[in-house]
Amino acid sequence: MRADVALTGERRVVLETGVRLHYVERGGGIPVVFIHGGGRDYRYWDGQLDWFAERYRAVAYSRRYAPPNDNPEIVADYSALVDAADLAALLRALDLGPAHFVGASIGGVAALFLAVQHPELVRTLVLAEPPV
Repeated sequence: MRADVALTGERRVVLETGVRLHYVERGGGIPVVFIHGGGRDYRYWDGQLDWFAERYRAVAYSRRYAPPNDNPEIVADYSALVDAADLAALLRALDLGPAHFVGASIGGVAALFLAVQHPELVRTLVLAEPPV
């Protein structure tokens, strides 16, 4: 696992599975991780990050197949469960847990699966319209 700084200020981390995820990070302290919904990417949270960064380590990332990620084609069993596994790996790679999570739509479902599978990584969940 390694994190690379991109020229635009975004970063990329390579998970132990070989999946590459782009993210942005601001602030310091207890982490708050933002998970976007379908058809979006980490930029969905641009309006919130600076405000949260005043008190927290605010991290927004792009899920596996969202831009600017360039992971290989979609796996047959891709679901929010896969996103939750990626999220757990991201937390380990960036030493983020336990964290607060803010998830929108299918990103909220990934956060729910993470909480069920890895409760030790979760402080709180704030979910907007998770389709469950």
